[in-house]
Amino acid sequence: MISLPFPLAGDVVAGRTVELTWTLVFTAPTDPTDAVDYTQAGLEVAFRPHARRFSFRDPATNRTVELDVQDDAEQALELMRSGVTPSALPVAKPTDRHRAPERPGPTAL
Repeated sequence: MISLPFPLAGDVVAGRTVELTWTLVFTAPTDPTDAVDYTQAGLEVAFRPHARRFSFRDPATNRTVELDVQDDAEQALELMRSGVTPSALPVAKPTDRHRAPERPGPTAL
């Protein structure tokens, strides 16, 4: 697993809406004899726009709340003391809204 930051200066972004686009390219081993699992590796992409924003899930009620662990530190501590668990990673935003279609693989003869 690897996390790559978008290098944006805080004073440039402050108070503005920023639209980001990116392209991911990778190579993977293939098996030309297996039509179903032709590509033997893949990527799972998650955009985490805020490194301090975590979700907290209460196992008793299954309710989830998102908190900034710095700005809402007292509330986060109170939840953890009561048995609520924070997510292992910051909250992710969906990345597949503008997903490019996959290219068709080779056709079997």
